[in-house]
Amino acid sequence: MMYQHEGGKVFAPEGVVRANLFPVLVPELPLSVSLTRFAFFPGYYVNVYNGSTASINGVTITYTDVNRKTKDQSIGVVGPNETKQMDPSQVRWTVEAGETITLSAVGYRSVTAKVNSLIK
Repeated sequence: MMYQHEGGKVFAPEGVVRANLFPVLVPELPLSVSLTRFAFFPGYYVNVYNGSTASINGVTITYTDVNRKTKDQSIGVVGPNETKQMDPSQVRWTVEAGETITLSAVGYRSVTAKVNSLIK
């Protein structure tokens, strides 16, 4: 497959989705995720922690169930050494065993956690 190079930009042929050609050059998102059980009903809060010294903008959580159905929840900005607690029920989702939680932000490689490994 040929890619055209024009003025420092790489263009894929029409109809071809261009993946990141150099994923190792994109830094991994410095965020981690944990869960806190709801007090009075089934489910969990999702805690997102920024362990870096920089703010991370445009952070999104993607919940994926065992049938690959997904739901996104926007966090926005997570400041340095800040933890944001998100309630998945705000986007009509309940975090359950067998699912995955993916954190993403522009300019970073996404990180994915398996809910089973987060449940205590």
